[in-house]
This record gives sequence, structure tokens and C-alpha cells, in this order.
Amino acid sequence: MMKEGGKSFVHNGSAPTDKPFHYTQCGLNYVFLLSGFTLENAAYGPAFNIMNMEGLHNAIALTLVRDRKTFSGKDVRFLRKQLCVTQEELGAMIGVSGQQAARY
Repeated sequence: MMKEGGKSFVHNGSAPTDKPFHYTQCGLNYVFLLSGFTLENAAYGPAFNIMNMEGLHNAIALTLVRDRKTFSGKDVRFLRKQLCVTQEELGAMIGVSGQQAARY
């Protein structure tokens, strides 16, 4: 589902919030969370907690590979980190050199 120019994710079992949380800590600028997180006022400013970060990142990765026709460099980096592979290993997976994978 598209929301505010990006992808929005709802955590199963959590009620959606009124205001989406712009989640940029994953390295992608277009992810908004509608639930599955808490915001708190900590001593040094606002803090947030993601209830199921691994599940969230898996959902983001699945949405990327299912819905995107082309990938940005940030998309490739996010997916590579999710797969826990090096640039060389990613290059081998897609049939290019590690140097070419780094250029992506």
C-alpha cells in the first residue's frame, strides 16, 4: 500500500497509528510504519522501538523484489545486507563481477 510517497507497513496484531513513522534507519528513504513500533521520550530525545525488526526487514525485502521494476543503489545495498552476502557473492549470484555489483 502506498502512503506519503513511500511504502507503508502494518504489523499484524497491532493497531495502526494516526501518524506514520518515517523509518529511514534501514537505509531506504521511502518506508513508513503504520504499526509495530513504539515512540518514547528518552532522556536524550525521542526514541523508537521496532517490535519485530527481522520480520519488518523481510517484509521490506519481499516488497522490493515483488513490486520494483528497477533497483536503486540503496535498494541493492539493503537486499545484499538482508541476504548477508558480500559484493563478490552478490555478483556471482546475478552473473556479474563483484566490481560490477559494487557499481550497482
